[in-house]
Order: sequence, then C-alpha cells, then structure tokens
Amino acid sequence: MPPPVRRNEPDVNVFLNSLLRFYGQAVNSNGTNLNEIEHNHRHGIEFLDSLQMLALQAEDWLVHSRDFAELSNALYEMVAILQQLLARLEHLQLHFQARLNPTSFVCPTENRPGPGRPKLLVTPEQLEYLCNLGFSWEKIAQLLRVSARSIRNIRHELGMPVGSNQHNISDDDLDREVRDILDVNSRCGQTLMRGALVARGWKVQVFRIRESLQRVDPIGVAMRRHSIIRGTYNVPSPNFLWHIDVNHKLINPWRFVIHGCIDGFSRTVVFLQCKTDNRAATVLQLFERAVAEYGLPLRIRCDYRSENFEVPRAMLERRGTGQVWRDVYITCLQSFRALFIQMEDFGLFNRDNEIHILALQTVFLPRINRSLQLFVSQWNNHILRTEGLTPLQLYTQGFLSRNAFPHNFTAYGIDDDGPIPQLQTNNNVNVPKCLVDLDDEAIKFVEDLDVLEDDGENGVHIYRQCCEFFQRHAQN
Repeated sequence: MPPPVRRNEPDVNVFLNSLLRFYGQAVNSNGTNLNEIEHNHRHGIEFLDSLQMLALQAEDWLVHSRDFAELSNALYEMVAILQQLLARLEHLQLHFQARLNPTSFVCPTENRPGPGRPKLLVTPEQLEYLCNLGFSWEKIAQLLRVSARSIRNIRHELGMPVGSNQHNISDDDLDREVRDILDVNSRCGQTLMRGALVARGWKVQVFRIRESLQRVDPIGVAMRRHSIIRGTYNVPSPNFLWHIDVNHKLINPWRFVIHGCIDGFSRTVVFLQCKTDNRAATVLQLFERAVAEYGLPLRIRCDYRSENFEVPRAMLERRGTGQVWRDVYITCLQSFRALFIQMEDFGLFNRDNEIHILALQTVFLPRINRSLQLFVSQWNNHILRTEGLTPLQLYTQGFLSRNAFPHNFTAYGIDDDGPIPQLQTNNNVNVPKCLVDLDDEAIKFVEDLDVLEDDGENGVHIYRQCCEFFQRHAQN
C-alpha cells in the first residue's frame, strides 16, 4: 500500500512553485551583478538538495506502486536541469570575478598545429604543489581558471594518479607518527596534529587522527576539550600587512627571545625563531629571509621596541596576532618554561651563574627552535575554523584569485600622502649577553655535541654534561 501523500501535497506544491519561480528568475537574469549570481547559486544549491531528497522519496514509493514512476522520472529530470543551471552560475561567477580582478591568475595556453582549442599549459609541479596544500581537484580547477574536466584530462596526460589523495597508513604507523609529534609538542590537539601530519607528507582522515590521539594521548585529549572564541580581523590580500612581534615568556632569567611574524590576511607564519638576543639586526635578518621566501609586504605592524627598529626603516626605504602567540606558548614554550623552573627548584640551574646560562642556551636553543619549526608546519597546514582553509591555502588562493593589493587604500586606514611617523625606540627590553667566552677546544666540544639527542631526561642530562665541561674550561 503506497504512503498517504495527499496530506503532503500542499507542501510539495508550494515547494515546486517556489522552484519554478526561482528557475525563471535565474534564467532571465542578465548575469551582470555578482551579488545576484552568488545569491542565485546559494539558493539553487538549497533547492537542489530538497529536490534530490524528494526524488529519493519518490523512488522509495515505487516499491509500493508503479504509479509513482512518472513522478520519479520527472523529478530526476528537474534535478538534471537544476544542475545545469548551477554549472552555468558557477561559470558566470568565475568569469565575473576574473573581470573584476584583472591581475588574477590566468592559465597560459599554447596554440595547437591544427584546429581546436589552445592547449592549457599546466605543469605537474603546479598540480602537485596545490594538491599537497590540501586543495581538492575542483578547487584547483577554480584557482587555475580551468574546468574540472580539463584538470582531469591533464592529470591523465601527465600520468598523475587519479582518485583519493588520502594515504593508506596503518593504525600502528599512524600512532607512531602521532607519538613522535607529541614528543616535541605535547599540547598538540586534533587540528594542529592534522597540520603536522600534512607537513610530514601524510594526508589522513580526521576521524582516524581523532582515534589515534585517543589511543596515544587520552589524558591530553580530555584536557584540551574547551572552546576558543576567536575574533574577526580583515586584511584585503596576502602580503598587504605583516605583524611582527616578540614573545618574552622565556627572557627572565633564561635569556631566550622568540621572534615571530604573521601575514595578516592568511595568518601564515612567515618566521618564528628563538634567539638569545633582542637586537634590531637579528629581527631584520629574520625579516629578510621571510621576504626572500614570501615576497616583500606592502605594510608591517609592530610595536616600537628597539628590536623592531631596523625593519620599519627598511620598509620606509623600499615602499616609501595574539591567538598565534597564545598557541605558541601553550604548545611549545610552556613545557620548556616548566622544565627550566623545575631545574632551578632542584638546584640544577642558577640564574646568577653565567656557565649555567651558557649551557642552557647551548642545549635548549636548538630544542626550542625544533619545537617552533614543528609548530609553524602545524599552524600553516591546519584548517582555520572561520575560513575552512589552511593559512597556506589562503595565502596561495589570495594570490591566484584576486588583485595583489586593493586600489582603495583609504578603506584600510592608509594615507600615503600623510607624514611619515617617527620611529620611537624608547620601549626597550634588554637581554644581557652571556659573559663566558669559549676557546677552540670548547667550540669543538659544542660542535660535536648532539644536543637534540634523546637522553631520556628532556635534555637535562646533556645540560649537566655541558655544565661540567664549561666549569672545567673556566677553571683552566
């Protein structure tokens, strides 16, 4: 006996009438308003979902009666027509955005010797790079301004594998990778763990990462169950604004300074490194390395401490973010700070002893930087909840899909005709230099020492060895 559908007829009629009105408006649209195109596309997806559910329901009714065959066929024909409309709207969106952003990436072509369309010049390196960033093949097609079918044909021509890009890694091997990452950054959660695995070349489903963390670190998983309220921040494009800052959590009394810089648009960490000084030349050196890799930003934002003095000067000659620091401290610095305090409590470290300072910097500076570099790979490859993309994906997408910089600078508080602000340098945090000098024998000892070796004591055993050697060296 078929289901009693009569009581649902008014609802179905209202839905179908709304669908017909929407279809007529979308088809008759002149396609010159991007907001209207995007509005129609969003509503078209909603109608398509509902129509597909209705078609599936009609297919279930066929089990009870063949009288619903005509209805089922009609609904599936409507699904096909609506899918064609959505494909047209997506095509209009791409071309409309390309007209608005003339500097957006356009895939180069090469004329064929005979008739036919020009050949698209897409290299394997481009596809592999975008795929390794985690973009889907459909998204890669959008970024390169070509059709998904063209990308599929190019992959066949280049002999690239077709199908899922998830790696088949066993649970034991996955647990081993997760354990290795937690050994360096013990406070790494599910999202950052996914970023760390991607940086290591492993693309694993989220549910498998969650299960692995439950097996390897169940206590840590329970402790990390809390929500974070993130603020909103608007920057128009990549390299429009970089944020430079310094973290002082490990300065007193251990004399470690963490220098970091973040792209304001994508939240990509362009540099993050631990040093034993707070000099402007050090920050400038890190800045120049980041510029060589990511390009020169249009603007920078930093405080007025003296270590940031040379970077604004360089920016003026050439051109005329708190959540990240919070995560850096929790995932990297907090464990080192607790270890250093414990060493002092047990009498292993004396803040007034320069030999202890030198040994601490010798052993733990590379260890802190190893942890920071792992964090950078985690952060730059983790999915931002507010964007649905990773920082590196946002950074790459920003360059491929929009103008490098906006034309209306006044909308972002910039006045290039205004006076150049004075560089203030009166807010200084001085980091004393270690007073112990090493001779050639001591330098050779440090060079031969593997400070990253697992000594079973988180580096404390190697630290004690250094203290003993430096003590003998200082007495000689």
